[in-house]
Amino acid sequence: MPPDAEELRRRTEEGKKAMEFKDLVESVNYDILEQTKFGLSSTVYSLGEDKKDFAPDVLNYFSESEVSIRFNEDTKKLHISWKLPEEE
Repeated sequence: MPPDAEELRRRTEEGKKAMEFKDLVESVNYDILEQTKFGLSSTVYSLGEDKKDFAPDVLNYFSESEVSIRFNEDTKKLHISWKLPEEE
């Protein structure tokens, strides 16, 4: 039996959220890369009201990486730091 309209709406909403999360993570990674190019080892990334609910997922995503990240609930900003690659 095909899914009903409510199930299709739920799946669509889940798909949208997954794409938004993927875009957010790619944006954070891009910011890290750009800052690293300029010799910086930290950045502050503003999630804003519309993305603040993603904060726990972002923290979890980066938890096993070389990136240190924390979320300030008051300002809705991610404070991110990392070690710069050693120059050869």
